[in-house]
Amino acid sequence: MSSGFGLKGGVGRCYNNWVDFLQCTKDEQKGLVTLAECRLPRNDYLECLKHHKEKARLYEIRDEILKEKDGKSSRLPVRGIISINEI
Repeated sequence: MSSGFGLKGGVGRCYNNWVDFLQCTKDEQKGLVTLAECRLPRNDYLECLKHHKEKARLYEIRDEILKEKDGKSSRLPVRGIISINEI
């Protein structure tokens, strides 16, 4: 899945997470660890790729700022993250 090469030729930003996950799955096949123990390296790798948790936290912060500003929670479209300067 991961070649190890980044956009500009160096090591990719998620390559170390991929190596950790790959090593965990190899250890799981050998019976050294359980599949549940590989969940954390897998989640770290996926978070590095997609940033789901980071985006969710930004939306929570944005909603709290808007709630304090307007007195109500405003659920804006998912694609429109408001920067702090725009609020």
